[in-house]
Amino acid sequence: MKDLILIENEKYYQFDSLEGMIGFLLGDNYFNISKEEQLELMDLNARANCINTNLRIVKLDELADNSINNMFVIHDEKTYVLSLLIINRYKLLEKTTSNIFTQDLNKDNIEDNYIIVNKFSNELLKKYIAKIKGL
Repeated sequence: MKDLILIENEKYYQFDSLEGMIGFLLGDNYFNISKEEQLELMDLNARANCINTNLRIVKLDELADNSINNMFVIHDEKTYVLSLLIINRYKLLEKTTSNIFTQDLNKDNIEDNYIIVNKFSNELLKKYIAKIKGL
């Protein structure tokens, strides 16, 4: 079984890595463009995904504190995906042992093979932002 299972409209897509999933979400050419172009692409896709929401799309340096309420955070691939999960655009299952998004979760009492990342996406995004900012 693959490390990540992305669910969209009852269709299941499986990936071995975050990079494979990002290629699916943002295009196979994503890793062949500059960092600036990657951020622009994430921003453009975030706007398309947030059209019917009240979310504000922000870059990490625009966050005054660790508050992410009503915000779609764009900094890197992880913040982009976690923000997508917060708006319920996709459902994401991660193999319990893979630690791509769930490395900061206590998994001692989890007996399932997969974790529904959406259940923890808000908490994981806050922790990830705090780690990046050194808080």
